Amino acid sequence: MKARAQRKLLAAVMLAGGMFAASRSVCAEDARAVLLTVDRAVDMALAASEQLQIQQNDVEKRRQQQRQVKAAVYPRVDAALAWQKNIEYPPATRAALNDYTLGAGVNATQLLWSCGRVAAAIALADTLTDIGRWETDARRQEVIYTAKARFYSALLAQRTLLIARASLENVRRNKILMEQRAAGGRNAKHDLIKMDADLASRLPYVSQAEAIFETAMRALAALIGVEADMRIELQDSAAVDYPPLDLSKAREAFSRNEPNVQAARRAIAAAEHIVQVQRAGYFPTVTAFAAWDYQGTSDEQFVGASHLDSYGVAGVKVTVPLWTGGALAAGLQQAKIDVRNAQLQWRRADKDLRVALDTAVAEYRQYRDTLAANEQAVRLAQEAFAMSQDLFASGQISLTDVNDAEQLLTLESVRRETTVFNVHLTVARIEQLTGERSGGKP
Repeated sequence: MKARAQRKLLAAVMLAGGMFAASRSVCAEDARAVLLTVDRAVDMALAASEQLQIQQNDVEKRRQQQRQVKAAVYPRVDAALAWQKNIEYPPATRAALNDYTLGAGVNATQLLWSCGRVAAAIALADTLTDIGRWETDARRQEVIYTAKARFYSALLAQRTLLIARASLENVRRNKILMEQRAAGGRNAKHDLIKMDADLASRLPYVSQAEAIFETAMRALAALIGVEADMRIELQDSAAVDYPPLDLSKAREAFSRNEPNVQAARRAIAAAEHIVQVQRAGYFPTVTAFAAWDYQGTSDEQFVGASHLDSYGVAGVKVTVPLWTGGALAAGLQQAKIDVRNAQLQWRRADKDLRVALDTAVAEYRQYRDTLAANEQAVRLAQEAFAMSQDLFASGQISLTDVNDAEQLLTLESVRRETTVFNVHLTVARIEQLTGERSGGKP
């Protein structure tokens, strides 16, 4: 009895240990899973985007360049200390030159007037920094759009796979109904062969849908920075509201927020500042300077204070370009051409992106209307297929009729999911162009 009790206890311990190990395995698998919504996908894509980080670093670099340019309006002070040994010199200079020389001094310069060159350069640096911020926002909007596109592409692939598997299961159920009819002697042999052929023809579609889904998930994982071996569970709202869009308000938001157009507009101002810098090159530059030196010579390595004297100088320097061989004129003309090109680039960007916005809004309205028709078509196809199965089971319709009803249901289901994907994609494009979320939230 005691041995039997020990064996039962050992079995219970082994069972508990196995359940504990299994639970740990399940928990480990769940820990490797990523529950992904579209908003989380956007956040992860922004955090993992190297291009966005590079763009942000470029903005910081331009800020430092801005500080560097502004330093020109402040005095510059340099200090110098030099000790030298005169190794070899002609005998004729022996009386005037000693073996060692020591000198220390401070020099200061201050720009007094540059005919607007420095002011234009500072304005240019400010404008370039502003352009960098708009370009960073454009990159950010691009990452957001790409993240949404890949998320909804993966979601479409997942739902298409589910539809393909459901279609395969429907055909298998039809086969069961066929076998039940065959048992009663109501089916011909060619109908059974046709059913097997129809069932076999669905398998490649399922395999293709699985491959497309895997590819979409790998692309999404790479974008959001998730390891390839981690499982991603897509989560999407079951009830989605697609409100009507006001084109005039979308255009207003576009004019106010579209980063590429704003950057192109600021590029015109930057080119105009360069023209000012080039034009200022024709005029004088006035600089004040001052220097104080404490230096002397000796035949000893240590040059003492008795051998050192003070020297001081101060003055104003005027630099006037008299002849540059046409370099100033050529530089000014190039800057003016850059202004004209910047204006053309801004017009082209504004025109193209406005057309893209109008197209996206028109497509959204079309897909929104199409979705209502898709929903009705799927509902009717479901009712027709259910009715066809009942009629097929009672022998009132043929195998071709029930297969046609099932294929119609599959086709309409795929069309509905494709329309939902297109709606999400056009909404994401509109948000990219307007800089606002649906409902007007940025």
